[in-house]
Amino acid sequence: MPPYLDLRELKVMFLHLDEAQDRMGSQSKPEMVAVVNKLKGVMQNPHWPVSIILTTSKSTERNRNGFYT
Repeated sequence: MPPYLDLRELKVMFLHLDEAQDRMGSQSKPEMVAVVNKLKGVMQNPHWPVSIILTTSKSTERNRNGFYT
């Protein structure tokens, strides 16, 4: 079953990830890139695109690679 099918069946239009900095801060660069690519795939899916909302409770800075830390 394609991964987008579950989101479409549940009629999920938005995915909210709170404490986004915690999900990305402890990963290696290849792991971060894999997560970013997965999220992009969810947002750009032609069958059921889902908007993703990332929130954080502390200020974040973009590092030189374009990722927030």
